Amino acid sequence: MQVYAGLPDSADAAPARLAAFREVALAPGERERVELTVSPDDLRCWDEDAGEPRLRPGLYRIRVGTSSADLPLERSIRLG
Repeated sequence: MQVYAGLPDSADAAPARLAAFREVALAPGERERVELTVSPDDLRCWDEDAGEPRLRPGLYRIRVGTSSADLPLERSIRLG
């Protein structure tokens, strides 16, 4: 499973970044609950003015799936 985070436009960053992943091997038809954690540090980007990584205010788009081409689950979070 993979979790991708799209950062706010103010972050001036790539459209999405891999924020968490876990390899899961399942037999056909088998199911398993998978928990992944995305910490605030995974969402920080470099702030030139502050000289350190920071969270930017705005809309973060979190997407989950088996690969970057298959992300059927999505949630948006607004910070600040």
